[in-house]
Amino acid sequence: MSNYDYPELKTFLDDLAGDGAVPAGGAAAAVTGAMGAALVAKITTLASRHDDAGPNSARLEEIAARAAELSNGLHAQAGADATAYEAFMDELDPMQKPERLMDACEPPRRIAQDCAEAAELAVEALAHCPGHLVSDLGGGALLAGSACAMAGDAVGANIKELPDAPAVQKLTQEMQSYLQRAIQCAAEAKQQMAQ
Repeated sequence: MSNYDYPELKTFLDDLAGDGAVPAGGAAAAVTGAMGAALVAKITTLASRHDDAGPNSARLEEIAARAAELSNGLHAQAGADATAYEAFMDELDPMQKPERLMDACEPPRRIAQDCAEAAELAVEALAHCPGHLVSDLGGGALLAGSACAMAGDAVGANIKELPDAPAVQKLTQEMQSYLQRAIQCAAEAKQQMAQ
């Protein structure tokens, strides 16, 4: 019999609820995105094996493989986010603080990027998914989209503290692009789930 208690998840949730500065929103976004991408991987794997998959089977397998990669990467970003933000918090040199803060923007930027891609993969797969799998696949898109928004908020909070520089402007535009993609995917997923 399998054990579905997930003690590692409980440890993460306890840390997230704790009074330390990290883990916080970026790590939560990473784990949420990892769950969304994992759902996409699982459901597209099942859909690729379904009798109705036909010529879409190969593409569904590709989506499943990429979604699994994204899930693993997002899982790793939870720790990277906490480490980067902790380095910012521990920096004592005021001249280095902006650089550490910009470094702390990288993990949530990557989280948003990967979550936007996971949501897009889910929406692509929805068109080829048997009806009984649609809710879980759409749920994966919604989780990834929510995680993208959370990561965007983390970056937004960090860059408010930085001087307005070309790198900050570029990062702001990049984050807006990821968020727009995620919002579009969430809307498409909801629409396809309602059919």
